[in-house]
Amino acid sequence: MMDWQASTAPADAPADSLFHSAAWMRVLECGFGCESLYVADEGRGLRAGISGFRAGPFRIGYLGFPVGGFVGRVAPSTDDFRILKNVLSSSGLTGLK
Repeated sequence: MMDWQASTAPADAPADSLFHSAAWMRVLECGFGCESLYVADEGRGLRAGISGFRAGPFRIGYLGFPVGGFVGRVAPSTDDFRILKNVLSSSGLTGLK
């Protein structure tokens, strides 16, 4: 079962997951003006930072920008993307990459 939770509060990320850390997400926010979201499925031990960038009238979320994937270099499945799109539907994102 997949039980994704989304938050604007940073989740704890292991030291080896720079691109999902709160510090990295702050760098992106200050440098690119993006907005950060954090998602976690504690049952499967999956976490990720998502950077929301504006592209004209759209807001595109990038999972683990710039390298992609979840903490620990786990690649997302098609089901993960489908479920995350539903979980994040109220966040204003128009797409997820």
